[in-house]
Amino acid sequence: MSDYVSRVSADLQQRYAGQPEYLQAVLTWLEMIAPALEDNPIYERVDLLTRMVEPDRMLTFTVPWMDDQGMAHTNHGYRVQFNSAIGPYKGGLRFHPSVNPSIVKFLGFEQTYKNALTGLPIGGAAGGADFDPRGKSSREIMRFCQSFMTALYRLIGADTDIPAGDIGVGSREIGYLYGQYKRLTGKAESSALTGKGLTYGGSVIRQEAAGFGTVYFLARMLEHQGETLEGKRLAVSGFGNMSWGVCRKSAELGGKVVTLSGPDGYVYDPDGVCTQEKFDFMLSMRAGGADKVEPYADRFGVEFFPGKRPWEVPVDIVIPCATQNELDVEDAVMIVANNVRYYVEAANMPATAEALRLLRLSPKILTAGSKASGSGGVVVSALEMVQNSLRYSWTRQEVDSRLKQIMGGIYDASAAAAEEYPLPVIVFDFGTATTVTVVDEQRRYRGGVILPGIKLGMQALFTGTAQLPDIRIEAPAHVICTETVESLQAGAVYGAAAMTDGLVERMESELGRPCTAVVTGGLGRFVVPHCRRRLVYDEHLLLRGLGMIWRRAQGEIHSCGAMGNAV
Repeated sequence: MSDYVSRVSADLQQRYAGQPEYLQAVLTWLEMIAPALEDNPIYERVDLLTRMVEPDRMLTFTVPWMDDQGMAHTNHGYRVQFNSAIGPYKGGLRFHPSVNPSIVKFLGFEQTYKNALTGLPIGGAAGGADFDPRGKSSREIMRFCQSFMTALYRLIGADTDIPAGDIGVGSREIGYLYGQYKRLTGKAESSALTGKGLTYGGSVIRQEAAGFGTVYFLARMLEHQGETLEGKRLAVSGFGNMSWGVCRKSAELGGKVVTLSGPDGYVYDPDGVCTQEKFDFMLSMRAGGADKVEPYADRFGVEFFPGKRPWEVPVDIVIPCATQNELDVEDAVMIVANNVRYYVEAANMPATAEALRLLRLSPKILTAGSKASGSGGVVVSALEMVQNSLRYSWTRQEVDSRLKQIMGGIYDASAAAAEEYPLPVIVFDFGTATTVTVVDEQRRYRGGVILPGIKLGMQALFTGTAQLPDIRIEAPAHVICTETVESLQAGAVYGAAAMTDGLVERMESELGRPCTAVVTGGLGRFVVPHCRRRLVYDEHLLLRGLGMIWRRAQGEIHSCGAMGNAV
């Protein structure tokens, strides 16, 4: 990581220490784009990076409202206008008790780059309130929406900032918000909000657009690998609009979604969420406001797993559709262990930073980040704005065709970037008793490492005569380990662990950015528990991925996985 990126990262962490979601989103992004920044010194000369990771402005306001019993309540509302470099601010509104400045800023940051990937002239924004619509009457929700818009309307508009829906904000809430906007401004400015009903300026496919877009991205991803969705099993989280759209379009293309989830647990439907009856029931569950998925199990006679998440189910494809950080390291380990082949994000930042790093490093899995694969919703939002400007509505076929075309373009751009800028990773294969194979961050073979045996290894360790391998040259070097599994001793394991830690530190020092180690092979399982840092362990990595990486580096093969994480 360059000094400039390091300074920006350190300043953000000091300034916004109390905003974990925002920091997670920005720091993960900085780590990923660091190689590209190194090739463009203009970013530092004009300090573009600071303006790219911090919002233009953020509005905080109170939202007083009255319940049906005449009691007054006050919630907190937010709108972050993140960046308008390529067009007016555009982003969703979220009504949920968890909403706070950190959540809103993370959503605005993600939205900025998601919108940019569409190729459409829209900037990034986000907003919402810590209001919980669950259990509220329609009149209570209407009064809240009217109060929220009264505080916000001066700062939005078709050429300024265009809000849309998100969690807790559907077509009903958008209708209440737009009605209050018209009342306050006296204008039928239909492009001021998107996600509207069809009778007053909305677009067909808007409700299912986010899920449809993710599946179109996935289909293009599969096509790149010479495959189709036909016969594939998918694990999906959530049961809202995103999941509903994924289920519908997957079924249309021959796939089968076998899980849905909620805060109460998940359901496993081996026959798949593939019929109109099941699609309609998903809508009724969401409209009911109970936020529970168990009724699906009761209705269709399938298994319900209370308090669990769907990632333990063996499938071909995983698509998290619910909310941020719903998938942690333990879930990621389960996904790898189940030999999942594709991980495609639909929700915003659904995996923790460590879980995402593990998934992206596994050569068995192709991953797609939410900024790319989760952008279907904003694509159709922008198409709704176009239709409003034209005073004309396109047919369902026209909107669907445009959505598919744009999502295919986003995939192609993402795959090209992944090819140009690989991941920072170092792989250690402890698969034999005599060598350790080391592969660098660009997936190039760096040479074998000779294991001299217990006595020599331990003597070298404790006398300080052992040298860490010079990973900058393609030649063997010295480390400490053991000759056979039978002679494996605790001291040698500690020595191998120290060697591994030291190599990762050396690599990070040379690269100037964080680096993750993947440990493989039979001996690796003994080494990993004694390392100071958390390492990714995959016993079959050498057989299933490392050899292909090596051959690709030598120019023997040319295939490349999407999003820069596999071969």
